[in-house]
Amino acid sequence: MGTNYPASLDTTTNQPVASALSGVELDGDGNANKVHSTLHGVHSEAIVAIEGKIGTGASTATANKVLRATGTGTSAWAQVGLTTDVTGTLPLANGGTGATALTNLITLGTHTTGNYLATLANATNGGTTIANSGSETAAATVAMNMNDPSAGAVANGDSIAFVDADDSNATKKEAVHDLATLFAGTSLTASSSVINVDDDFLKNDANDVTTGTVTSAGFVLADAANVNISVPLLANADHTTTGLTAQMLAGGAISAFDLVCVHTVTQEVVEADASAYATARAIGIAPAAISDTATGTVLLQGFVRDSSWSWTTGSTLYLSETGGAMTHTAPTTDGAFVQVVGVALSPVVVYFNPSMDVIEHA
Repeated sequence: MGTNYPASLDTTTNQPVASALSGVELDGDGNANKVHSTLHGVHSEAIVAIEGKIGTGASTATANKVLRATGTGTSAWAQVGLTTDVTGTLPLANGGTGATALTNLITLGTHTTGNYLATLANATNGGTTIANSGSETAAATVAMNMNDPSAGAVANGDSIAFVDADDSNATKKEAVHDLATLFAGTSLTASSSVINVDDDFLKNDANDVTTGTVTSAGFVLADAANVNISVPLLANADHTTTGLTAQMLAGGAISAFDLVCVHTVTQEVVEADASAYATARAIGIAPAAISDTATGTVLLQGFVRDSSWSWTTGSTLYLSETGGAMTHTAPTTDGAFVQVVGVALSPVVVYFNPSMDVIEHA
């Protein structure tokens, strides 16, 4: 006989019933529909059992779900729980990792292609210091170490690195010869990275200074047509000085050619005197008289000429116990102070250069 399958697994109401086949004898025993009804009953029970296995009602097949056992003798349409329903390791060939953990799963150079950096290290004499390298999570740092490069001699043809302020502080290099040329400017010359001083260093117009003579006025470096540079060695006229001078405020009247010191209280210059500590440290000599509270010239070091003097040539001169004076003889009074102030170059010319060493006589 033909099989009447139900139109839906959600219900058993579509099963054929025996009343629809009345009067039909199927097995020849004179009892119409008995066997047919029994067959249908068994058939229905089988269908119901299948429905119980595959699900009915809310268990109707659902998109994006699979039929899975519930564990109670029935099945249901549901999603697969990856953490509870799936076990085992998916091989690489099937799109998996072939492992149950990701730790060190990929080895650089074995499972990858191309170049990679395993670690950073300081280069010998490289001028850099690298820290925290070699760890996967470390923050490596690179610092400039100017003490690291090996020693060398800078020579023509070498270059020096520098920061170019005219190019957004970019790092550049410059040849040593170019630096020498830059430093030479317009008055000097540079050849093979060496700066030279030539005859054009001191010049006026196009004429070089090429001659030098020593005269009674001192040393003269001159080109007669253009330059006359004189460095006096001796004071030529009477009551004249030449040398290092300063303008200083007087704390009392100072006579011409008197030695002066700095007063320990007022900080003004007064006449020096070897007889007392406060006045026994001469720092200069007055080429001309200076009035009290006035500012005048003091020769700190240089040459002095006074025609009234009568020194012994070559003798050492000392600060005298007479205020403002010089003497051939060092003070001998107990409590006086001995200070060398100069040397007699001639009977009337003194090289004045007061010593800062002062000794108390005892």
